[in-house]
Amino acid sequence: MADRGGYGAATDTARPGWGSTAAPPVVNSSVPFPIDVAQDLPGTAVTRTALIDLVLVHALRHGRSRIRTGTWPEVTDPGIDAVLGQIHANPQLPWTVRELSRTAGMSQTAFKRQFTTLVGKPPMTYLIDWRLTYSARLLRETAAPLTAVARRVGYSSEYTFANAFRRKFGVAPGRFRKQVTFEQISPHRVATPSAYIS
Repeated sequence: MADRGGYGAATDTARPGWGSTAAPPVVNSSVPFPIDVAQDLPGTAVTRTALIDLVLVHALRHGRSRIRTGTWPEVTDPGIDAVLGQIHANPQLPWTVRELSRTAGMSQTAFKRQFTTLVGKPPMTYLIDWRLTYSARLLRETAAPLTAVARRVGYSSEYTFANAFRRKFGVAPGRFRKQVTFEQISPHRVATPSAYIS
């Protein structure tokens, strides 16, 4: 009789496969991908369906920690990813290229080059874009005064914040908030303030 894998003697961490004396490959839990889905074997269709569900669950778990502060670009460099996380979690801090490069564990020159290559824009440009995008969300979702919103996204004065906001979105923050409020209460929507957010 063929060996059924020796389940009676195998441990939970290294069970031989069905019909084989060799231990099956260990699937990396961070990338759940069964090795038999490309083969035309009995049960493959069911396996593929289950794989889709598994990958979806994995993606949702991976993204949960980013939901509250907004998502950022997926990058392969852990240092750059750490910097993106800090920028999104703490936009109010007085970040400089020097401080961000320390977070990434790189020299300033190497950090700026790597960040720009992976993200598509220089670190300080990305920081300003995120601060203003986050401020638009605060204006839309909270009743915080403009001065408080400015401080929460790293601007020391309402005036400086308003000028930066207007340059990016083409509208003053106070007017943006009024338009959002109008959108929420008016049955006849003639404008889409969210279009200002890129």
